[in-house]
Amino acid sequence: MQWKLGELFLVYQPIVDINTRTILGAEALCRWVSAERGIISPLKFITIAEDIGFINELGYQIIKTAMGEFRHFSQRASLKDDFLLHINVSPWQLNEPHFHERFTTIMKENGLKANSLCVEITETVIERINEHFYLNIEQLRKQGVRISIDDFGTGLSNLKRFYEINPDSIKVDSQFTGDIFGTAGKMCALFSIWRAITGSR
Repeated sequence: MQWKLGELFLVYQPIVDINTRTILGAEALCRWVSAERGIISPLKFITIAEDIGFINELGYQIIKTAMGEFRHFSQRASLKDDFLLHINVSPWQLNEPHFHERFTTIMKENGLKANSLCVEITETVIERINEHFYLNIEQLRKQGVRISIDDFGTGLSNLKRFYEINPDSIKVDSQFTGDIFGTAGKMCALFSIWRAITGSR
């Protein structure tokens, strides 16, 4: 499978407050439409990128593009001060000794404030971390960058990791939210997750 960065692009999924129906932020999502293979699932090409050692290059390209496009959009639209841009970051990047410095450099180059950014980490990959992971998280948080855990509930076997990261927010996996009012077990599971979250703050 041949990588062509020109075939990769970002789309932005709005994050909406269901009570006020206002847009609170947006999540940058990478998409690949190959001229040869058509639409390729991110679950597939992100995994391949990790396996062949391309994930760091791809990850930084996503960060640069997301921040640059966010800067242009912010200049053209009137956004609320608490609008958050969510960027998915691979644990392989967070395992790098100087990730927070590179992230900060890109942020400053685009004139963005730290409190307008949120780094998302998928819970299922939190096991693949080293000592630099926590240092990067700590340094990003000190600057004001938010930390969020994606797909929460898919890796509940290690709540210790969750408490160590102490995220600002979580995104509960759809297996717990789909048909939640029709399944008592799902409601109980979601309530347990809520108690775990509120107990950690």
